[in-house]
Amino acid sequence: MKNKGFLALIVAASAVCVVLVAPQAKALDLPGDSTAKKMSLLGGAGWMTQGAEIMPTGKHAMAFRVGFPSTDFEIHFPVAKKFEVNAIWSIDYLPYGGWVGYFGDTFGMQLKGNVFAAGPHAVSLGADIGLITSYFPALNVGVQIGGPELKYSYRWNKPRIAIITGFRMPIQVWALGLSVNIPMLPNIGFEYNVTKRLNIHANFELGPNVCVIPGVATVVLFHAGFQFGISYLF
Repeated sequence: MKNKGFLALIVAASAVCVVLVAPQAKALDLPGDSTAKKMSLLGGAGWMTQGAEIMPTGKHAMAFRVGFPSTDFEIHFPVAKKFEVNAIWSIDYLPYGGWVGYFGDTFGMQLKGNVFAAGPHAVSLGADIGLITSYFPALNVGVQIGGPELKYSYRWNKPRIAIITGFRMPIQVWALGLSVNIPMLPNIGFEYNVTKRLNIHANFELGPNVCVIPGVATVVLFHAGFQFGISYLF
């Protein structure tokens, strides 16, 4: 019950943030604003980091998300008109599907390619690849093969907000005491242009995590996660 109350409080706070910043964000669309005009050529009145859109070429963004099961830091690097390579560091304090004492981290990259864009609609395919380390309750190392990851986003311009949904499988293979985690996580969220350089965003995901210990057991756990964050354009 405590977890449900905490989740409800976070969702309510996210909604309040969107309501409060809408008038200020709309006021930034000044007549003759060259930056706004340039951004409008990208398919909407702004930029996005969390959805299926690709960052404008020559621009970069930092993103920070806090919640559970992790706190994430990202730097977004567009390398082509329809492709991004993003650096990620996650501080992990809950395992997928478990509410137990845990501490670890993930260093890696997110690959994201836009495969469809028409009007407010966008679809991307990608993968989260990285090195994973567990420090507590036991030392372990492994790799994350986070794919496939599918994203769909729909964006409005006034207010400048995108609704984002998708599916991801951050598969983890642990080397010490061989085991494999296969989370299968549908998700939904939003991203909002507060100013021309600052976005807020949130996402919620839930689904099963299939934990396989070869020759020993296969266990299916249930995972639910929520994060709230900001992105800054530079």
